[in-house]
Amino acid sequence: MEAISLKTVLENYRKTKDEVLTSLRKALNGDGNVNKVAETFSVGDLFSFGKFLGMIVDEGENCYWCCKVSEFIEMVGPYDVIVNIGSKRFIVETSNAFIVPKSLMGKAFKAGTLSETDFDFVIKAYDGEKISSHKTGEEFVPDDLRFLFLKEEGDLVRKFAKLAGKTLFSSTEKLQTSDKEENNCIILSFIPEDVFEIVAADTENKVEYADDFVLLREGEGIKIFPSKKFVGKRGMIRIFGKEKFYESVPGEIILKSKDEKLSSVPLSILVGKIKIERESDKDEV
Repeated sequence: MEAISLKTVLENYRKTKDEVLTSLRKALNGDGNVNKVAETFSVGDLFSFGKFLGMIVDEGENCYWCCKVSEFIEMVGPYDVIVNIGSKRFIVETSNAFIVPKSLMGKAFKAGTLSETDFDFVIKAYDGEKISSHKTGEEFVPDDLRFLFLKEEGDLVRKFAKLAGKTLFSSTEKLQTSDKEENNCIILSFIPEDVFEIVAADTENKVEYADDFVLLREGEGIKIFPSKKFVGKRGMIRIFGKEKFYESVPGEIILKSKDEKLSSVPLSILVGKIKIERESDKDEV
């Protein structure tokens, strides 16, 4: 049987993207989950929001660190890992990583669990180690269609983050005046050096989201969009252990630094250095 060309595979993949996004929106909105059984997730599990597939690489207190998963194994690249779930094969895209709050996983379905061997391969690739050639793809070459596939999968991950953010958080008000913008702007006088001890490529992520806020990298700054439960309430934001109090928490907070260091801080690291609290939360403790 003649091998299918990468061009044909890419065309077939592009035909599925609208269906993936439609099913993703429905899953995040809770459509079709009326009879869904509550499931427990852990590292090594594959999950699906509709037809959007992912895999849990690591677990935090409030979130899971995940990688995009695809059934189009012909497009396997040098950063991907071929894994087996039953009789089916998938690729885990370790370069298309994202975070899923645990509060959102109630809308996901478990699609299987990796074997210990396959999970070890994924972790090694995720950490930047070379793995056996039979479990990954060849290096990219000029005009490689697999690179286009990887980029478009990354676009799907960013759309997932945006849709998930809309599910978890209210829409935010745009800043109206320079005075208001100045009041909502936090200038960092220092950034701890340990936040730079990560892979530089992580700084390419434009959006990260936690249970209580969304981070958006925009130009040389970063915008923090607090959850609607904080907006308009007396509260506090803590960044790198330093606190700023608000009589009324704004819908949008601009984060900048006195030098250019902030542009080198990955959002995946920064998201763990920020905490927002309402005054009422402290009263309830």
